Amino acid sequence: MRGAGLIVAVALAGAGSTAAQPAGEWTVKRDPFDPATVRRYHELLATDPYDRGALATLTNLYTRFRTAAQLRAVYEGKTDWASLVVLARMTTDADAARELWRRAAAVNTNDARAELELAKLTTSNAVEQKAAWNAALARATLVAHKREALRGLASIAVIARDVPAI
Repeated sequence: MRGAGLIVAVALAGAGSTAAQPAGEWTVKRDPFDPATVRRYHELLATDPYDRGALATLTNLYTRFRTAAQLRAVYEGKTDWASLVVLARMTTDADAARELWRRAAAVNTNDARAELELAKLTTSNAVEQKAAWNAALARATLVAHKREALRGLASIAVIARDVPAI
């Protein structure tokens, strides 16, 4: 029994000796910007560029541990549909976003959401707005997308006072 107590006492004494080392000197510093995690989010956005959670998390990772410009650089220069949609969603400049949505809609002619976003950004005149909303309505397959396009057309009709009396 004495031997066991002596072993425990030596082990406890050895455990306390790590306090003599400076705290920041011997700790392992792991980069929180895990490339495998970032790659998975990029893959998610490649399959579904409209995934809000994936883009928000990826943007958060880049803004906290890298720069937003590095995230934009990943997608700039690419001409595939998913990259154009992600870039358009990240862009705050309306003219640049309009051009990116236009290019995304041209690459994937079945993408009603790109047409809807393009119609939202079309503000030049009522004729162009109506054409944009009609194009979005023509591509829409989901009820929610059709409803949004019809609301856009209805708002143009109300503004233009082109609503028949009920």
